[in-house]
Amino acid sequence: PAVRKIQQATLLRCVARDDLLPLSDVQKELLALPPSSRLALLDLATPTLREMTREQFDAFELVVNELIEADGKISLYEWAVQQLLSRRVASAFHKVDDYRRDLPLVGFAAEARIVLSLFARIGADDEAAAADAYVKALVHMPKMVTLGSLLPSKECSLTKITPALKGLRTVREPGRINIVQAAAEAVLADGKVTLEEAELLRAVAAGLDCPMPPIF
Repeated sequence: PAVRKIQQATLLRCVARDDLLPLSDVQKELLALPPSSRLALLDLATPTLREMTREQFDAFELVVNELIEADGKISLYEWAVQQLLSRRVASAFHKVDDYRRDLPLVGFAAEARIVLSLFARIGADDEAAAADAYVKALVHMPKMVTLGSLLPSKECSLTKITPALKGLRTVREPGRINIVQAAAEAVLADGKVTLEEAELLRAVAAGLDCPMPPIF
């Protein structure tokens, strides 16, 4: 595919050919992995990635971002990779943010609504199923936090969720955990977990510096 050729050219331009040899040795094994293992494997690799020097990490991050942007758009999986690297790896080399962490969740109802609306919609077959998942998610929200109804799809896209997470990271830990638990409830609302739902949940949990809740 054309995108793969662009990505290969990016690697050859940014990485010494000798450094790419180990990658070719494991490429077949990586491609053989089930898609559901992709982000879990990245999660397991984060301690090793944090052992890079600052110079190595800056080069690594640049290459990753160029590979992601090769087709001019960002998929859910690619967005999740960026979130995991930002929260779990980049923080070892520079301050990811200087936010306060002591604000009440009640002041971020709009941001919470965006996040939970996306989770309610991503695995739903129709509008009724999305609405049901959203209502079930709200059970995990404190009573004083009023979110309003399920948002339309265009108002809870990936471009909306990134700034929403930025705001929610300023919330006290119990409030952030409420969000992640509510998101997990939305995922489980129909009794099944899709790959996209699992990847989104892992990324959002990382984005809010919370543990990944059990969903399998």
